[in-house]
Amino acid sequence: MAVSKKKQTKKVALLARVVLVLFALWAAYRFVDINMQQEQRRQEVALLSARHEALSIHNAELNRQVARDLSLEEIDRIAREQLDMVSPDQRVFIDISGR
Repeated sequence: MAVSKKKQTKKVALLARVVLVLFALWAAYRFVDINMQQEQRRQEVALLSARHEALSIHNAELNRQVARDLSLEEIDRIAREQLDMVSPDQRVFIDISGR
């Protein structure tokens, strides 16, 4: 009976080692996976920071354009050409023929 207990103890020890090795492999995989995800997030943050900086510069330029003194004629021209606006006394004809 002592021999079978030894065999059983060896089996348990072997099973414990296998479980420990599998856990170590899983932990190593998760470590590498988390590090890869972290690097991707760093790259995303760098990209978003660069986009934020570019948009901030563009926004500052737009604010500078708005702040400068514009003549009424220039405001009227920008409203017509860029914003498709018309003055209240204008008549607009739209060609719906598609030609």
